[in-house]
Amino acid sequence: MSITIHIKEDLEKWLRQRAEAEGYHLDDYIVKMLEAQAQHKAGLEYKERELELLQKINLGLPADIWVRYAELKEKRQFETLLPDEWTELIDITDRIEVANAQRMPYLIELARLRQISLDQLIQQLDIQN
Repeated sequence: MSITIHIKEDLEKWLRQRAEAEGYHLDDYIVKMLEAQAQHKAGLEYKERELELLQKINLGLPADIWVRYAELKEKRQFETLLPDEWTELIDITDRIEVANAQRMPYLIELARLRQISLDQLIQQLDIQN
């Protein structure tokens, strides 16, 4: 495929000088530059998507909910949970399960993006089950 572009004289001169200095034919040098730019752009898009996915994965329950969850689990362990606390523990557990289910598609996409298994990603991110 061929493309014709019109550029300013000073840019053409600069491109010819750079191509010659690096030992390339002008056309090959321009293609090399375009490929490098495309790879750079793809790398930036990759990083942006990775950051977006990590932000979605890290959305979760507020810290006070986790504190309460730990308190209730401890009371359950010592068999001192009251009936209303059982209900609260079940509610928090359900919320945790929903949050985990909601982030799963993002984890899967991030694993694919990084070209690793989901288990490897979970280990990399130190996600506790």
